[in-house]
Amino acid sequence: MKMEGIPMKKIKQMMVPAFLISLFVPVYASAESDDFRDVEEDYWAADEINYLADKEIVSGYDDASFRPSETVIRSQAASMIVKALDLEIENRKNPDFSDVSKDFHAYDVVAAVWNEEIISGRNGAFMPMML
Repeated sequence: MKMEGIPMKKIKQMMVPAFLISLFVPVYASAESDDFRDVEEDYWAADEINYLADKEIVSGYDDASFRPSETVIRSQAASMIVKALDLEIENRKNPDFSDVSKDFHAYDVVAAVWNEEIISGRNGAFMPMML
C-alpha cells in the first residue's frame, strides 16, 4: 500500500480504528505470556488478550487477573494506543484539560494522544475515567 503523499494525521486516524478492530479479530499466534487467572483458555478473546499482553500493550492487575468484562476507560485506551503505536510520551505540549493535571497517573499518554490528534477532549475536558 502506497502511503506517500498522505498526511501523517490521516495515517494515524486510519491506524487507530485498525488497532481497535484488531482487538476483536482472532489472532492465530501462540500466546507466550503467562495466562491470567480469570481468562480461561476457551474464553472467546483469550488469544487476543494474551497476544496483546505478549506485546506489552495490555497488562493485568497485581492479583494476576485481567478482568476482561470490565469497561475500558479513555485513559486506558490512550495507554494502549501509545504502546501499540510506540509513541514518544516525553516533552509533550500540555493539552490543558480541566480534568487531567500534570500529576495524573496517565498525563503523559493523554498528552501524547492529544498532541498526535488521535483522541481529543470535549469542552476543555478529556474525561479520562469515562468510556
